[in-house]
Amino acid sequence: MTVEQQLINKSYYETFMGDYQSSYPIRVLGELFVHEQQREQPELSFIRYAQGEVYYLSNDYEAAIFKWEKVENELKPWAQKNIADAYLELQMYAEAEHVYSSIITTSNTLTSEISLKLHTLYIDQGNTQLANKAIRDAVAFNPDYSNVTKLAQNYFEEQEDYFSMIELAKNEAVRLGSIEWYNTLMIYIEEGWAKSINPDLFKEPLLILYQIDLSHFESMVQSLWMSYKEEEYYFAWITVINEILVGEDDEDNKLRKWEKLSELYKKSYIDFLHGPYSIKELAKLVPIYLHVWKHITPDNEAMFVSAAILSWNEVFNGDIPIDIARQCEQHVLTDRLYENGLEDSLTLFDDILTWSNQHSLHVGNRLKWIVNELTTLQTQRVLIASAFENGKATFINSLVGDHVLAENRSTPFVVFSNGEKKEIREVLDSAVKEISSLSEFHQTLSFGSIDTNTIFDFKLPSTFLQQHQITMMNTPGFLSHNQMLLKYLPLADSLIYVLDSSNILTEKEVELLIKLQERNPSLPVHFVSMTVERDYYKDIHEETIADTKVIIHKYFPNARIFSYTKHEMNKSNFYELANAVKSGLTNKKLMHERTKKILYYIRETITYILQKRIENEQALTNEIQSQEEMVSKLNGAINQLSDIEKEKVQVIINMFRSRKEEYRAELEDNIPRILKECSNMISELSDLGTIHHQINEEMNMRIQQYIEQTTLPKLRNSIEQWVEMSGEVLRDSQEFLTEMSVEFNKIYEEEKVKLECDFKLLDDWRRDANRLAVKTNFTKQNIFLRRTPSQMMLKSAGKLFGMLQPNNEMIYNKYKNFVENEDYVDVTDAFTNQLLERFNWFEQSLAEEISSFFTQPHQVLDDSLQEMIQEIDQNTETLMNMRSNPQLVDDPVSLFTLRHKLQEWLIKNK
Repeated sequence: MTVEQQLINKSYYETFMGDYQSSYPIRVLGELFVHEQQREQPELSFIRYAQGEVYYLSNDYEAAIFKWEKVENELKPWAQKNIADAYLELQMYAEAEHVYSSIITTSNTLTSEISLKLHTLYIDQGNTQLANKAIRDAVAFNPDYSNVTKLAQNYFEEQEDYFSMIELAKNEAVRLGSIEWYNTLMIYIEEGWAKSINPDLFKEPLLILYQIDLSHFESMVQSLWMSYKEEEYYFAWITVINEILVGEDDEDNKLRKWEKLSELYKKSYIDFLHGPYSIKELAKLVPIYLHVWKHITPDNEAMFVSAAILSWNEVFNGDIPIDIARQCEQHVLTDRLYENGLEDSLTLFDDILTWSNQHSLHVGNRLKWIVNELTTLQTQRVLIASAFENGKATFINSLVGDHVLAENRSTPFVVFSNGEKKEIREVLDSAVKEISSLSEFHQTLSFGSIDTNTIFDFKLPSTFLQQHQITMMNTPGFLSHNQMLLKYLPLADSLIYVLDSSNILTEKEVELLIKLQERNPSLPVHFVSMTVERDYYKDIHEETIADTKVIIHKYFPNARIFSYTKHEMNKSNFYELANAVKSGLTNKKLMHERTKKILYYIRETITYILQKRIENEQALTNEIQSQEEMVSKLNGAINQLSDIEKEKVQVIINMFRSRKEEYRAELEDNIPRILKECSNMISELSDLGTIHHQINEEMNMRIQQYIEQTTLPKLRNSIEQWVEMSGEVLRDSQEFLTEMSVEFNKIYEEEKVKLECDFKLLDDWRRDANRLAVKTNFTKQNIFLRRTPSQMMLKSAGKLFGMLQPNNEMIYNKYKNFVENEDYVDVTDAFTNQLLERFNWFEQSLAEEISSFFTQPHQVLDDSLQEMIQEIDQNTETLMNMRSNPQLVDDPVSLFTLRHKLQEWLIKNK
């Protein structure tokens, strides 16, 4: 055992035991100490150091510390370390840490031991941060020190410190080139503990492992790939592995072929095309990715990566070198048939539909119907075309066994297939409509022009279609509607062109047929020569047919020609035609052809979506403009309603006020008259002492009778007339508002606005009219008992002369003259104000009540205005998002296009 090992184990004292191994160390060391002390220059530090060890091992830590504190030779740093150990045992952590930290030494072993002891101290204190630092320092200072890396590994694992675990394994793998440490690193990666670590950490160990063990290299790359997949550092990892593989060329300057890695590249590329990635992200990554992928892929597996390169270059103009492009095309064109084309294409179409629905770019029913029809591989689809409409209709009717098409009438695109019962559907982009009968079908066809975006799906029981598993498709006039023919040509597995036996095939027909053949070189074309009536000119027709056959064989050497007459058509005659249509089209070839057709319509779908996006944006712009116009109209309507309300309030109040003032004037005329007429109750026989009381009573009574018997009935009638006239005024307002509602609902295209005023107001007013004009108990007025000077004199004179009983003629005349000549202005005002007080209160409430009449229209218009403003804000925000974030649509559509191009290259010319 070395001295350092003895110092570590605190067994240095054994060097003093010599032949005294069986003796007590304390006694032996004590005797040596006494003996050494007797020397002229004693060296006691070594013995004291050894004594400290013995005391320590005997758990006498204080005695050990005492001995070690007196060590002054080269063992002093170790003695200090031991003192700190003793403090640690005594759980005096602060003192222990202070001593450990103060030790100065050049011994690597002691330095490592101090770090390990500090690590232990911090663990005991529960300070994981410092414990982590201490063990890291120990490893960094001397990773070869006994068991330090294993200790660090165990600690990091206990703490679940994944980064430190992985960093330690990575550093040791790089330092030692140790497969064991690489295996440890692999375990950590496969446990998923590396997914949150920047992949740059693994670049160096992978480069070294590439040189050490290629099998382990590939396995570690796979583990890291799966760990980072769909995580934050996924693209960063792809960048790292690309850099590694590009930099590791073999001697022949070609990258090594990696079967497993190339498969990973393939799967991840497919993920790129399916994932929510931006084109900006992919553009930085994919070109070098494709380069690496191509060079690591074995030649027998190069078809997919070659198609990927060609499709990426086609969509994003990657400008790949000509020699690389030729190599890729060679792989694509000569490799084995790609077997998943149909499945992948349908998946792509479904993904497009799902995404488009989520982004309000709904694909029309027509395209969905077409793709769904193409997935039915049990039947073959035959397109029937002709410039000879009459003969074509006859031919189709004969095949299906029913008079489905009217002769001498151009028809739209109709698909006939076998079904248990007759079912007809009109497939439009916007909807799928059921047609109940054949007569309704013919009636529908008779309306207007033929829409190229309409498909009629016609199912009916048909022996021919069922036995031969054929679906027939009719197109309108061959020459007049050739765009429709080109539009639906990809639906067809074969084409039958119906000829008129009396007319030779024209140059225009030949040109269009050649154009169709160029569009779809694999499409079989056959011809049927039809004679509608009995052939009285048989020789001439045979000559025409012969000339037509020459033309057909020149341009369509593989085509077959069948001749039929209307009266000779039967089931047996059609078998040969059916066999010709189906010959050479195996299930495998049919599946391949259908895949190409589905891809054609996927391209149509992508174009449709892009156009739909433009239409949606324009529609949203138009919608905002219309809504802003509606806001202007609603504001105008609100202002108009307010003006109407003000006008009607003023008109109705003025009518009421004029009637009230009319009766005020009448009262002011009649009350003084009635009061003056009371003079007739004064006579020479009147008691002049009490006459003023009698006159006062009579005046009040006559005014009360006048008001109740004359004025109030007239007022009631007048108020009732006012209510009716006000009703007419308000009904004019309602009529205007009703017209306004109609106009708004025309704009809304629904019954959204209903402006209804509250006519209950008129019933309330009728009730109030009765209340206003009912009998009332007027407060008696002191008409003749007031203290005016003239009245005071008359009353005093009357009392005086009444007691004296003289000749009353003078006083009588005075009274009578006074009653007749008094103006009664104050009395009249008092009676008038008392009578009209309730009418004044009623008048004051009219403005508010008339406003309540218009409450509902105001509320409806205000609510409509706020709703429209809110819709404008929402649509404006949506439009701004569409314009400011075009990548939300452009990026997914670009990925769909890329997937589409990839599928096209995978099945190209197979």
